[in-house]
Amino acid sequence: MRAGALVGLLLAGIVAGGCAAGDAPGTLWETERVRAWPFAPAEVRVHPLSRVQQSPERLLILHVELLDPWNDTTKGVGMLRIIAGPPGDEAMQWDVDLRDAELNASLYDASTRTYRVQLRGVQVPRGANELAVRIEFTGPGPDGRERTLTDESVVRVDSAPEE
Repeated sequence: MRAGALVGLLLAGIVAGGCAAGDAPGTLWETERVRAWPFAPAEVRVHPLSRVQQSPERLLILHVELLDPWNDTTKGVGMLRIIAGPPGDEAMQWDVDLRDAELNASLYDASTRTYRVQLRGVQVPRGANELAVRIEFTGPGPDGRERTLTDESVVRVDSAPEE
């Protein structure tokens, strides 16, 4: 019985030691200290969940997926530029600073494993059913060197409600 109690205490100590507050990851980082790591983004893509919502307010709801060298989703630290407009027409541009830890965490949607960015002020011509979107993610790659990853897609525009 004593051996069982001793084993139980040892296991409890190991589990509790693994949960020590000092071992918890920090919530902030210094962007200039981000170095090479194998799971850094190697590809970016406009996820198919992206769309333009017409009601109650017109929003571009953009889902951005970052993929590591093994094609698994990952988070990234860097700048995200979004360029959107009707195909063949003048485009609008937004910059999102994913170097900001709080903003990065708040935009990440764990259920879709994408960054969900909602953008106001999207210009959509009357009757248009699609919007061209280009994204550029600039940040450290797996080798630690800064790189810019890009993707382009056409996202659907929801039907405007009948008035």
